[in-house]
Amino acid sequence: MTNRQHPEIHAIFLSEFHPIHGPRIALAAQCGTPLSVRPSLLALFDTVSEFLIPKPSLCDTFVAIGIEQYRMLGHPVLIQDPKYPRNVALWNLVLVVDRGADARGLRAPARKLAAALRSLELELEYVTAAVHRPALQSVLQQLVTDLNSMREARIPVPGSPAVLDVRLAPVRSIMPPEVQLWDVPVSRLDLARLQTPSFMGGCDLVLRRLVPLIDGVRPVAQLAAVGDMDPALARVAVQHLVYVGAVALVDLFQTSNMYIPTPKLRRLAADVFAQEEAVRYISIPQPPLYAALKPGVTIADLVTQGQFPTAIADARRFAVLGVLKGWLRRVHRYPIL
Repeated sequence: MTNRQHPEIHAIFLSEFHPIHGPRIALAAQCGTPLSVRPSLLALFDTVSEFLIPKPSLCDTFVAIGIEQYRMLGHPVLIQDPKYPRNVALWNLVLVVDRGADARGLRAPARKLAAALRSLELELEYVTAAVHRPALQSVLQQLVTDLNSMREARIPVPGSPAVLDVRLAPVRSIMPPEVQLWDVPVSRLDLARLQTPSFMGGCDLVLRRLVPLIDGVRPVAQLAAVGDMDPALARVAVQHLVYVGAVALVDLFQTSNMYIPTPKLRRLAADVFAQEEAVRYISIPQPPLYAALKPGVTIADLVTQGQFPTAIADARRFAVLGVLKGWLRRVHRYPIL
């Protein structure tokens, strides 16, 4: 069983009610292709602006609007104060995902971001003052990038002591995934951040021993042995970490493993962000190397044939990232008796 992923965030934009121009998009950030070259998304805002910038009675509540291929999510903020034109400041930080995506896990982040911007506005007029717009634009760009790549973001807000700390909570399945002793847990979050007294103090002894040992290389059985834990308890602990989205499971990497590309690999050729992520993770200059894999070719074959740049690349990371992203799947071989 695979862990359900959060939906990709196509864009984050700050919409506002301008005292002269009315509802408009003030700032926008998008992962990959610049938002300016996707006029369909911008044009759709005019159609649903009355819902994204609603009447005062509907502010300070979660809103979700589906239109064409998109779903727009936000938490409108209204501040009444005589210092503002028309005595009010009204805006909505909107997250854009696929219309068919399960966006329940984005409700809490939308509320948290709305609360953070409200606080910044009350203290520094950070949202409405034009002087802060360039900094806020950079924050939004970093936000959409980090949430898509790491499912969390911790961004210092320029010109203020505030830090945006947001995590995407996965939608829980009814049953947690089954974990085997030979499965290898790979971190999906920065596990070092979990190793704090405030967090680890509330965990049981197994989790406190297990989390620091997870390196994406050792299987559950080896982690249990190194940490002097009961293997059954280690399986339950890893199962919990998978369930909450902290780790994912992959097969134990061996150079004799065989992998083949999946249809999702086609997205890599057009997704600049995914290519950059692959370069950072694997340290290879040409991520499309995945296409060289085919039935009958193992990782060891790829290396011995000189098709894999072992001097600057990590074969294990190459395979693990491909499986985690869905670009590869492992081909299992069984003897015929």
